[in-house]
Amino acid sequence: MKYSIVEATKKDIFTISSIHAKSWKSGYKGIVPDSYLKHLKEDFWINTFEDFMKNGMIYCAIAYDKKQPVGVISFGKAREEAFLGYGEIISLYVLPEYFGREVGKELMKYALEYFEKEGICQCYLWVLKENERGRRFYEKMGFWKTEDISTVKIEEKILTDIRYCKNIIQ
Repeated sequence: MKYSIVEATKKDIFTISSIHAKSWKSGYKGIVPDSYLKHLKEDFWINTFEDFMKNGMIYCAIAYDKKQPVGVISFGKAREEAFLGYGEIISLYVLPEYFGREVGKELMKYALEYFEKEGICQCYLWVLKENERGRRFYEKMGFWKTEDISTVKIEEKILTDIRYCKNIIQ
């Protein structure tokens, strides 16, 4: 393994939020409105991850290149009733300078191994329809596109998420 991956704790919440923000600003350029990305602060997700980690339903892991945090994944049991028994990859973000350097692959393997140990046979995630880099990555990792969509409005733009699924235990 090229990167060390460590389960995150409450002391890592700012790091998690910061990696999300930096990744969004680069990876979602041209997808999410520029004015939104321009004002996105590194501490934007702090409250979200405090809530996630407080109830123990969501786990986060951070990838380090030596001692530098370079990527983060959050995952847990599915939050949607229709997918009880599934695992869910909630987010996977890597610092822009590490795009294409296998950080995401190692983080994904970490989460999938967790699911397998827990006896979870399938998982899913949501990815923006316009996020072609992300979609190609997930497809290479064995996920397939479903017909399920979800929309969110950021400023005046409607963004569409597509659900991708993966069998973990055959």
